[in-house]
Amino acid sequence: MKLPKVHVQVVKEPSTAQNLFASGKIQETLITGEFVKQDAKRYPKNIVYTKKGQMRFLSFSAKNKTTSNRNFRLAVSYALNRKQLTDNVLQDGSTPAKSMVPEGDGTDPTNGKDFNKELATNLKYDKQLAQSYWKKAQQQLGKKTLSVQLLTEDDSDQKKLGE
Repeated sequence: MKLPKVHVQVVKEPSTAQNLFASGKIQETLITGEFVKQDAKRYPKNIVYTKKGQMRFLSFSAKNKTTSNRNFRLAVSYALNRKQLTDNVLQDGSTPAKSMVPEGDGTDPTNGKDFNKELATNLKYDKQLAQSYWKKAQQQLGKKTLSVQLLTEDDSDQKKLGE
């Protein structure tokens, strides 16, 4: 099948894309976050779930005394509840990453199993471990309170994740 013409419209805000779709002015759009839940109810036959294999990272500056501290970085890592972020913040069917290879994208050639099913991950939420590393970081840096600046992309998902 060959389409004779395709009209593309670029919009920055997901709510704008959502409104254009709901009004019938566009036939296809990417929806994210809370719109996935809304549209699953409003347009159950129109929703197509596609895994994208995206990852988000926190990069810490090695030039900053606080963020270059290993115990600070470990405290942040263990304090992040990745399951809660995907379920309650993104709300789009995302799942926490287990590795750099998205689930379903690679198999073990020796047994045919999904690569991620064989991995043990240490990317886990652990409040007690986070607090332990936090105390070590405070001692090493000689401060009770620390301040860092977080820079995120300017799209709705990144803003929500940053918050």
